[in-house]
Amino acid sequence: MICFLVSQGILRLPLLMWLKQQMPIIVFQMNNPVMFAFLVSASAGIFEEVGRFLCFSYLYPKSNQRSNAFYFGLGHGLMEVILIALPSWIYLIAQGLIFSHLFIFGLSIYERVVAVSLHILLSILVFHGFLNHHRYQYTMLAILLHTLIDFMVVLLQLEIVSAIGIEVMLLGSVALLFVGMKKWNIL
Repeated sequence: MICFLVSQGILRLPLLMWLKQQMPIIVFQMNNPVMFAFLVSASAGIFEEVGRFLCFSYLYPKSNQRSNAFYFGLGHGLMEVILIALPSWIYLIAQGLIFSHLFIFGLSIYERVVAVSLHILLSILVFHGFLNHHRYQYTMLAILLHTLIDFMVVLLQLEIVSAIGIEVMLLGSVALLFVGMKKWNIL
């Protein structure tokens, strides 16, 4: 949980907020919205996966229990739910809009469950790199996967892909990651 707070709340999000106020960045975003979306997605992958790497390096240096990685990913994912999804859910409930937006509410819950699953899998992937002495390679793989999956979600915000399309792609990506990790004995 602390890893998410530091990597996102203290480092990445304030940096992005500052960058988005800089004129060259504003111009770049307007002229290259897809590339900008990819770079924002890459920043999420880099900050979160390097955060996992550093936490596993310093908080769990001697651990070989995969359950640590599972619970680490669960905490990371739940912190994201608390900070990102929960405020909008509370707003919908408080404004009495939950029933008029039931489909969106349900879709957001589904998306968060899949996202928490992704955080668990990525944590296990990075942790596995520590167990088999390939920590840098597995962290780079986690950064790449995280970037690509986040990029799919950002395409929704650009209205390139529908909400249902994104959720299907997100679930498919997480399912493929799970199957791949099972096949290569990472899980």
